[in-house]
Order: sequence, then C-alpha cells, then structure tokens
Amino acid sequence: MCEATLTLAAMALTLRILPSRYVTRHLLGKALGVETPLAGPRTPPSSVIAATSRAIHRADTLLPFPTLCLAQAMAGRAMLRRRGETVRIHLSVRMTNNGQNAAHAWLTCHGHVVVGLGRPGDQVEIARFESAAFR
Repeated sequence: MCEATLTLAAMALTLRILPSRYVTRHLLGKALGVETPLAGPRTPPSSVIAATSRAIHRADTLLPFPTLCLAQAMAGRAMLRRRGETVRIHLSVRMTNNGQNAAHAWLTCHGHVVVGLGRPGDQVEIARFESAAFR
C-alpha cells in the first residue's frame, strides 16, 4: 500500500511538472501501433496483478489530490515491471461536440485491465506503449 501511494503521488507530480512530449518519449515505454495485437493468449490474472490493481485504486482514495488515469496507469506500470511483468499503457480519445478532446488511459497486463477500466465505448484507441519487465 505504501509503495502504491508513493508511486502514484510521484507519477501525478511527474505529469504536472514534465512536458507531455518528454513523458511520451521517455516514460511511457516503446510505442506500438494500435493494430499491434495483444501479446499471447489471455491468462488468468495473477495475484500480483490483482493486488497491484487494488493498491492503485486504494492509493488514489488516500491521496489529498485527484490523480489522472494516466498517472494511475504509469504507477501500475512501474509496480508491475518491478515484479517482472510486461505491461501496456493504452491511450484513447474522443472529440466532443464543442471541439474539446476527452482522453483516457488504461493499463493492461496479460490481457487484463489493471487500472483505468479499459477503453470507453465512445472513444478511439490512438496509441499503445509496451514496457518490458525489469530483469
């Protein structure tokens, strides 16, 4: 729980301080096309994936400030990579009637959504970023 809270706070702060182009190039991982199939067959969620998901959601409620879905995905990514998992951050967008973008990010591991609840039905996935596990 401590790890999730500290990692989520660090990612939220990172997104507030660093320019988005730096985050995209250096922190999200290897860019993949959205047509890139998800790696391998979907496997049952491991206890590590489930525990990470619960910890990130709980940490979000404990912090004194709201966190973006991208910060949550980045925090989950960092935690799972430290535990030897390969993960993907997905980004989607929807144009609203007044020309504003509505964006969303979520994290998957072995075909399971870890944080972010997956792609909203009214949005189009625009990017995937894969991060290999630390070995």
